[in-house]
Amino acid sequence: MHTARKMPGIRPMVAGLLAVALMACGPAFGTVAPTATPVPPTATPTATPRPVAAAPVPPTIASTRATPPTPSVTQAPKLDDRLYVYDSDQGGRFLVIDGTTGRVERTLPSGAPNADWTVLYATETTGERTTVSAIEVATGKTLRSTTLDGHFSLSWTMPDSLLAGLSRDGQTLVLATEPSRDEIATFERENRWVSRFAALDTAFQRPARIIELDGNFSYDALAPYGSTLYLIEHRPPVHPTGEYAVRAYDLAAGTLLPGVIVDKSAGGAVMAGYPLSQIVPSGGSWVYTLYRNSHDGPFIHALEADNRFAICLDLPQAGKEDEAAALFWGMALSRYGNTLYAVNSALGQIAEIDAGGASVRRIATFDPRVAAAAGPLARLGGWLAPAVAAKQLTMRGVALSPDGKTILAVGERGLLAIDTASLKVTRRIAPDAAVGSVAFSADGRSFYALDAASGTLQRRDTATGAVLGEFGVGAHPAGILRVEARR
Repeated sequence: MHTARKMPGIRPMVAGLLAVALMACGPAFGTVAPTATPVPPTATPTATPRPVAAAPVPPTIASTRATPPTPSVTQAPKLDDRLYVYDSDQGGRFLVIDGTTGRVERTLPSGAPNADWTVLYATETTGERTTVSAIEVATGKTLRSTTLDGHFSLSWTMPDSLLAGLSRDGQTLVLATEPSRDEIATFERENRWVSRFAALDTAFQRPARIIELDGNFSYDALAPYGSTLYLIEHRPPVHPTGEYAVRAYDLAAGTLLPGVIVDKSAGGAVMAGYPLSQIVPSGGSWVYTLYRNSHDGPFIHALEADNRFAICLDLPQAGKEDEAAALFWGMALSRYGNTLYAVNSALGQIAEIDAGGASVRRIATFDPRVAAAAGPLARLGGWLAPAVAAKQLTMRGVALSPDGKTILAVGERGLLAIDTASLKVTRRIAPDAAVGSVAFSADGRSFYALDAASGTLQRRDTATGAVLGEFGVGAHPAGILRVEARR
């Protein structure tokens, strides 16, 4: 049993969603040298905590920045990209957009897509029943549906993630329910708590299995093939103090396994953290989650979901107290899943990680206020606007080119281009733009940058940064979730 320290909230939405406690996972890095240097692995196993989840709250991005002037546009041949953009309007939805014209081809409900984005699972509650639908992404057509008694929904585990609850093989779906006000009043009066989940096969051929557990549990993760459901047990169940236990539920046996998933090193100190970003690779069984921590420093929590253990990787500690700058942490995984990058463009920190071995290969720092392509005014603006001025919550703020050579990271202003061979910043792109999300085109020759404040999406040339196209997107666009080549 571990007791978490309370962390100050980043903003009301984030604070309500993200507070969790984690075991420390090894010694943190000290002062980071200004050049890339090899770092010996410091990984040690740990548990996999999650926040006490309220009802899923879609991320929103608010800003008072003025819309930047319209840049000149360089003519370019049409690309065959299709973009999926999350828009927080109407309770959350996915916009499917033509990457050249900006035309919205269709609108999909916010939900959990399968690995190849052919099917999307979404829930809708009417009265006392929940409808679960499998929707064909290519057409928006409902392929099949089923209904459950009660209010069930997918889980939103952190700002920079899709709705969670679908196994990687796409065959198991887990939903959670939040108790009603009357139920909470009863739990408090009787000093007990009951948690309910529903496990479904995605073909909807069998009735949903309702999981009812004594205790205050929230969804954490699923094993790739749906064999194990990971849960966070919050203690005490009524008015939790921050103590927690990570538990494993065997879905095939229908049993909550005895014991807890613990830190095998048995020597870690107590640590608190807020999850900011998560990557679930299409292959393998690892799940990578990046946490910020203003006391012990940020880290990546790597869960081996098949074998029920976890490893934590410490990231640079410099600037850890700057809560606003911590929002700029993000991750990107290489095409073949062998290399993971963690970048914070506001603090000027980057780590390269061996994803297969779950160890840090090297780390580097850079001055986020000065970049090769920034002019005198941009440099001056950078010096006058320290990291504490960062107010935006980025969604998909780090992207890796398909060839693995270039990282684009959302900065306090514009984007930073980073060479993966040297881990050095090569140039600053659109230094006056308020970019909130970035993604490469399918062929990597261009990229898309979303200004969530103005609702503008730009397509730019990867080699030069020149604007190739610009158009408005949605009512409240929050992030570029996916770019794919048309089939």
